Amino acid sequence: MKNRLKFFSMTWILFLTSPVWMGIGTKVKFQLQAEPSWARKYNAQCTLCHTTYPRLNRTGYEFRRLGYRLPQELQAKATLPPKAANLQAAHEPVVTKPTGYKPKPGGPESEKGRAIYEKLNCAGCHSINNLGGHIGPPVDGIGGRRDPEFLTGHITNPEEHAKKFPELHAGQANRMPHPHATPEEVKLIVAYLLTLPEPAAGFRVSPHTHGQLSESPMAASDYAAAPVTESSRAGQKLYYEQGCPACHAIGKVGGQFGPRVDGVGARRGRRFILAHITNAQLHAEQFPGEHAGGSGAMPPTSLAPEEMEKVVDFLMTLSEEQDFRVPKTRVQDYFAVSYVPAIEIEKQGGETNTTYERRELIVYAAGPLGRNFSFFVQPLPLSEEKGFGGKFEMAQGLFNYGNARNFTQVRFGQLFNLRNAGFGGADRGLTETLPLVFQPVNGFSPAGLGRGVSLEYTLQGSTTFKVFGNYNEVTELEVEEEQEPIEPLLKDSLPARVSLSRRVQQEEEPLVPELLRSRNYGFVYEQVLGNKGLNGVQFEFAGGYTPLLIGEFRQPALRFQRYSFFANKTFEDGKNFERLNAIFGLSFLRDNRLLGIDSEQRSRGYGYFLEVDTIPVVNHLSFFGRYDQLRPTTLISDNTVRAGTFGVIYDVVKYARVLFEYQRLARADTVNGLRIGWQLNF
Repeated sequence: MKNRLKFFSMTWILFLTSPVWMGIGTKVKFQLQAEPSWARKYNAQCTLCHTTYPRLNRTGYEFRRLGYRLPQELQAKATLPPKAANLQAAHEPVVTKPTGYKPKPGGPESEKGRAIYEKLNCAGCHSINNLGGHIGPPVDGIGGRRDPEFLTGHITNPEEHAKKFPELHAGQANRMPHPHATPEEVKLIVAYLLTLPEPAAGFRVSPHTHGQLSESPMAASDYAAAPVTESSRAGQKLYYEQGCPACHAIGKVGGQFGPRVDGVGARRGRRFILAHITNAQLHAEQFPGEHAGGSGAMPPTSLAPEEMEKVVDFLMTLSEEQDFRVPKTRVQDYFAVSYVPAIEIEKQGGETNTTYERRELIVYAAGPLGRNFSFFVQPLPLSEEKGFGGKFEMAQGLFNYGNARNFTQVRFGQLFNLRNAGFGGADRGLTETLPLVFQPVNGFSPAGLGRGVSLEYTLQGSTTFKVFGNYNEVTELEVEEEQEPIEPLLKDSLPARVSLSRRVQQEEEPLVPELLRSRNYGFVYEQVLGNKGLNGVQFEFAGGYTPLLIGEFRQPALRFQRYSFFANKTFEDGKNFERLNAIFGLSFLRDNRLLGIDSEQRSRGYGYFLEVDTIPVVNHLSFFGRYDQLRPTTLISDNTVRAGTFGVIYDVVKYARVLFEYQRLARADTVNGLRIGWQLNF
């Protein structure tokens, strides 16, 4: 009792302080793996792509799907049609003579409109009396050149107005960002513009002459940033406190996962920026045409509305400096290391066994090579497996082609089998304690690795079709020492097929059963649903056969078929943080086997599971629970295996975590297991 108390006391201390790294070895692999080199490349936190690692959010799903690239890295640069380009090239700046316009008298409405004009930083693109930007035309005496209906329609929705009335825009593409002003605000702005007089000697008009779409970068001299105020200074402090530089760069400083924010006011209106910060995914859903990379990938913020206003005030003070550039992958961005030790306590039949796992050291080399190729190699330097291939858990090349919406990917090499396709687009489970539906049947292990090739095609960024074929890794047969090696094959619980008529009696050297690599093939259909969170469904089919040897004699192959359905649903709070994720899986198994008789029997089996993950403290603390069961065959009565799993994940610091996990496995002998793991990523 004293020893137990001491053990749990030490465990609690380790949990509250910092991870302790120790030697490890285990029967069951509980691997918590990460790829922090990508976070280094984009100077972003892991939570940009993950909710609770290794569960992916929508951004992470897109990043993996595109061969470890961002949507904007594949987005083709928009160009104008030749006709519009010629019109713009021919439209040289001209001197406009006075029109004799008599401005409207000022009043309360025009004063309110002036305040809104300044708040939206319209002066960043338009000048009045030569003060302001020169991206758009000056608005001095605008009432003499444009009627109120034109001004109202153009301010309300510039893009739509330019498409609807191209003749009023000289055939030029719209460059004015959507201000997202309310109808009342538009009315007040127009009232203010109509009070502006025109210069007595006229002025030089230089309307949209850059020949680029509104998403394209502007020249530094064209945009006038808003002046610095007390509110913008407070917003600058909030910008850095909230970790915005992890994804956005200012003057080459900061991350490049998101677009740079130098001169953002020249490309986006104040209302656009504020709405995007408030709820990026909802904003992308409402205005899909203004999000070139697809759905909003920006994570939610916990800022109050008035704090968001201050951040926008700060962003509007930033001048234009440089174009956005996709970061080049440095040598150090291709490599990462993960170190995963643990303690496992297992209780079965009244006996308790404590195991200190071997050192689980994982090395990664991964990333894109040019526009159409990428790779992922995952060596295990301390692996005890024999042979060169045994030192690699995964080694695959990826050929990629397409854009962010329609994308083709060919994977080849040693690649994960069906499990990594995920549940409705999600990544692997939180731990390696897999649902029972992934247990091997007739030598086929859906959770194992295979050597082969797969072809994936994604349509419209949400529908994925995949076909594959490979040699699956060998499933080992455990043979009890006190029994002849042939006897376990006759056990009801072992999924293998043996023909006794072909058995050769040997007194001195018993026959040894041996499963070879299974040959499997199949397809996957995956559909991501909605634009908010990572929700989706997936259907998988896998079929094939496993060669079987008894001694030197080849037996008829063990054949299998597996049909699986998975559904994933995320639930988010009012601030768009994912708080709960529910996963459901259902599998039907078909195979043929011989249970110690000469005639073939066909087997049916089925299993299902339900897993719920909760995140009470974003970026730091998560809980997960799962119930699942599997009946591997209907040929035997009362052979259903059930399991309940519960775990706690605590992320101590950015690249370190602690994991507590308990599992109760109900079968012939009930097994209770407790695992305490640590993880450190470099």
